[in-house]
Amino acid sequence: MKKILSILGAIGLIEISASSLVACGYRIKQNEVKDLSEIIPFKSNLGILKTSGANIPTEQQIKDKLKELYPSIDINKINILNITLTSAQIKSNDLNFYTGNSNVNYTISIKSLNWE
Repeated sequence: MKKILSILGAIGLIEISASSLVACGYRIKQNEVKDLSEIIPFKSNLGILKTSGANIPTEQQIKDKLKELYPSIDINKINILNITLTSAQIKSNDLNFYTGNSNVNYTISIKSLNWE
């Protein structure tokens, strides 16, 4: 009987301390969903992209440049869409991590194009 009472007393103390922590505003930090446009401003200029002779950059080349300019971005959580000669759209592939989208502009390195 004494053991049961001591166990119930211990559970009661744990509950009181846990509820007081929550009441005081202590919270476990959860992953906050971030808006892509806050990380990558709309129509950001990525500068010059070297494409090794291709007409347009690859998705990976754009992701690498984004990581260089915005180190906090998780390039595994984004997709690069509508890639053109001068621009692309950045969109989340995990809505639990990023929301929204952003457009970026860039210039293809002239040295990388085959003008011959």
